[in-house]
Amino acid sequence: MLFRAQDNHRGRRGRCDYDELPARSQKTAQACSALHGLYESKRRRHPCRLPVGPQCHPYSHARSAAFRQAGITQTKTLEEFIDVCAIFASQPPPKGNHVGIVTNSGGPGVLAVDACARAGLSTPQFPASLVHDFQAILPPVCPTSNPVDLGPEGSPDVYHQVTELLLTEPSIDMGLILCVPTMFSSIQAISQSVAKAKQNHPEKPLVTCWLAEDIVADGLPVLRQANITNFSTPQRAATALAALFQRAQWLRSQ
Repeated sequence: MLFRAQDNHRGRRGRCDYDELPARSQKTAQACSALHGLYESKRRRHPCRLPVGPQCHPYSHARSAAFRQAGITQTKTLEEFIDVCAIFASQPPPKGNHVGIVTNSGGPGVLAVDACARAGLSTPQFPASLVHDFQAILPPVCPTSNPVDLGPEGSPDVYHQVTELLLTEPSIDMGLILCVPTMFSSIQAISQSVAKAKQNHPEKPLVTCWLAEDIVADGLPVLRQANITNFSTPQRAATALAALFQRAQWLRSQ
């Protein structure tokens, strides 16, 4: 597995810490970082031969096509580079690009749907049978389409039940669970509930987006222990899921 990072020097925002990766993905990330460092050193010595931006060279599109054919994943920023390393090392390849989204706040849920669409992922409406199961758990005011909105009162038990149902649904290939911390539930308890559901369904990719980084810090070790990749924004999560899907497509073509 090889990565080539395209860094335009405008994407170096946010933290990319190896300590935030699952334990077994740290070696992967460090190996990929070494490749990135090698590329950067060559780029500095031969700036004309190794253009950074996609528009810097007339052969950049052909190069990108060749990389895709070889199974090499390109990333545009160092942040995206670390995200892709983390999700490749922790999640199984999905069967398709259908993403099911769970949230406890409508705004981030909408952002997640938009981010998935921009990344080339699908967020289909849930089948009637799954909607019926959600409605049996949630209050009538909670939307049960895709995304399913648990509301700010979403408890750890509700998170567990809904995540279990999502992961058992054959029409959904990947799960994206969002949580905005509230006064109603402990983020650590919610993390434990989601981790338990993931452990029951290791064959399906599942990532989280715990918003408000400092507040959710207590729940992150629980997610890492369960091999659940957490992202700080829906956009980062969707980009990483899209890379995982593209990688799965390449693997099936071999």
